[in-house]
Amino acid sequence: MKQTLLILLLISLISCNSNKNSESVRQNEFEKYIESLDQIPLPLNHNMKIELPELSENYDTSGFLRFKHVWTSKPLGLLYKNDKSIVTIELSIGDIGLVPFLVSYDLNGNKIDSLGPYKKSGWDMGYEAFEYLTINKDRTIIVTDTVKRWKINEDETDIIEDSLTITMDTVLYQITIEGEIIQDKK
Repeated sequence: MKQTLLILLLISLISCNSNKNSESVRQNEFEKYIESLDQIPLPLNHNMKIELPELSENYDTSGFLRFKHVWTSKPLGLLYKNDKSIVTIELSIGDIGLVPFLVSYDLNGNKIDSLGPYKKSGWDMGYEAFEYLTINKDRTIIVTDTVKRWKINEDETDIIEDSLTITMDTVLYQITIEGEIIQDKK
């Protein structure tokens, strides 16, 4: 019985050390990846007519593949970093080009939150939406949009020109120190 308990205790200690080592390796890999990213100058203004800056050309590709958001294809850079969280902007392939996607992590590389700020942008028969993004130094995000809608003719082949309605909206977000991305309620 004592021998079995001793073996179980040894297995537990080995397992505990193994977990600590893998956490340490993950943290080191995440730090290496984050250090390979360029700092994004703020405020950042973007819409589908404004090109994103060319940043993080020499990023750690293996780190990005390990820590990236599933929908993104490359990093833009580092947005915010403090002693509780790190926020990056990664780029996702949208309908008309690369679009920003915000991802927050804890200091070990575990994802906390994410945001694809463009919810309405796009074109279709009878629909046209354009969004404009501003990310500020104070961790606020402003997304403004203009949406145009037309009624469609009876055989659904064209718009009815004089049926245009235009709406505009603004959505505000705040990124907390802990890395949560919270939509401000109006």
